[in-house]
Amino acid sequence: MAVGVLNMVVGVWDVAVGVLNMIVSVWDVAVGVLNMAVGVWDVAVGVLNMAVGVWDVAVGVLNMAVGVWDVAVGVLNMAVGVWDVAVGVLNMVVGVWDVAVGVLNMIVSVWDVAVGVLNMAVGVWDVAVGVLNMAVGVWDVAVGVFNVAVSV
Repeated sequence: MAVGVLNMVVGVWDVAVGVLNMIVSVWDVAVGVLNMAVGVWDVAVGVLNMAVGVWDVAVGVLNMAVGVWDVAVGVLNMAVGVWDVAVGVLNMVVGVWDVAVGVLNMIVSVWDVAVGVLNMAVGVWDVAVGVLNMAVGVWDVAVGVFNVAVSV
């Protein structure tokens, strides 16, 4: 009888451990889903940064075209040419700057996409750990139920 009572105590303990493992598993799944949401957010920010980078490159190319035009007008109109050449060079410098900013934004957006994908992978890992913990919890509950049944 003492062994039966001990088996029942062990069974109750196993059920408690199983329930605790299931609670931890739900937490792990929630953390995994949150990490996946953060990953989606990072991917969205990366895509937005790439769009901003493309816009900056387009503005830079347009500024360089405006600069070339201004240089041509300055050569043709020597009286106003010095001013136009200065404006053209300034537009070309601004264009080069815009292209550099656009390329940097695209590099940053690639980084953001990589971080988003990594966060999604971490989320998948957390979900897998949560599912494994739930399986362990189910096993612990089954062992506890078996121990209670054996002790009766």
